[in-house]
Amino acid sequence: MDSQPKKSGFDYKWVIVGICILIMLIGTGFVPNRSLCMGAITKKIGVSRDVFSLNDTFRFLATAICNLFFGFFVSKFGTKKLICTGLLIYIGAFVAYSTVSTIPMFYLAGILTGCAVSFVGTTMIGSVINKWCKENTGTITGLAMASTGLGSAVASQVLTPIIEKSVNGYKTAYRISAILLALLLVVVILFYKEKAKTPRDVVPNKKKTFRGRAWEGLPYADTAKKPYFYAALVCIFLTGFCVQGFVSVTALHMKDVGMPLYVLKWAPTMHSIIFIFCKFGAGFMYDKAGLRKTSSVCTIASVITLLMMAMYTNSTLGIVLAFASQVVSSFAIPLETVMLPIYAGDLFGQKAFDKIMGIFVACNVSGYAVGVPAMNFWYRFFGSYKGILIINAFIMLSVFFALQFIITAAHKEKNKLEEKENEISEVTA
Repeated sequence: MDSQPKKSGFDYKWVIVGICILIMLIGTGFVPNRSLCMGAITKKIGVSRDVFSLNDTFRFLATAICNLFFGFFVSKFGTKKLICTGLLIYIGAFVAYSTVSTIPMFYLAGILTGCAVSFVGTTMIGSVINKWCKENTGTITGLAMASTGLGSAVASQVLTPIIEKSVNGYKTAYRISAILLALLLVVVILFYKEKAKTPRDVVPNKKKTFRGRAWEGLPYADTAKKPYFYAALVCIFLTGFCVQGFVSVTALHMKDVGMPLYVLKWAPTMHSIIFIFCKFGAGFMYDKAGLRKTSSVCTIASVITLLMMAMYTNSTLGIVLAFASQVVSSFAIPLETVMLPIYAGDLFGQKAFDKIMGIFVACNVSGYAVGVPAMNFWYRFFGSYKGILIINAFIMLSVFFALQFIITAAHKEKNKLEEKENEISEVTA
């Protein structure tokens, strides 16, 4: 009898990757523009932007808290149950956004959204792909997360006119997204499978340079003793603070300076299309060029974007800068998505990947929770986002320099561990 297992002609991981693409396309892509919805909702219920922006604070804090326990949840319940739960909560949140009319209820909807995103967002997609795809992880992660851009591009064309059409337009937009999420839930129930552990999941011990290939890493207890781990957390927090800060107010900032509707419609659409390629490109570049070059390109792009946004005006130059900044910002957006699982896997390896990934995303969205209201509090007192955009540009420049030291320290530790493993394997061979 042939003791070798027969290889299937089709690898089911591609079905899983396809589902991950749908989750990112619909769950994080084809959703109403939060910035425009904030403008419509605050106008309808008569509250200031800074008060309503606490909705985002509660949302991001909920995501951060859930992500701290992400590793436990995955080991206890598995990924399929968590994804289904996340989609159900997401649907409930969007239905709430389309029906409620008081600030406390909007805050509740924000909390529900935050919980949902922790189960169907960057953390989950990073974890699922890390389990199913042990090589070229960066490229495949980038491919899945790039679908957010396609969803956003379609949403910009379909949902933005609906939101802008009437004072209740945002309600219709949220209901459309809720229906699509319900259809996505059916797909997950029917076709998603948990990854069964096989001998192929063992990380290979190779001497070649690590790029886009899993390495064993350190236990979390050892990782927690490394100073560069905490430095990385600070950088990830500040990145969330600055990048989500400018993302959350881009459309409003354009509107505030008097840019015409075609700019509000087409600049975000162009951005969404371009960052499809940038997210995929970030993963591909990581697999080919490594972490340092990839993170540097994304971080410097965020600095340039913030400075361009500070120069927005309702003029020919201002409109050119609006479109140009949306191109450049597309290279910065992977810092919030693709780069988080890449940071976790490259800097700290596989042993505690889910736990570290959860902590990284928790820090990132904690930055969102502080950064978004900070932008709007600044607007309340100064009547413009210009000053805080410039401040955030210098913060991201500091992050760029800090990352160089963090990557150097982490790679020294990784090389030391791999050399030790190679010595042991040579002795036992």
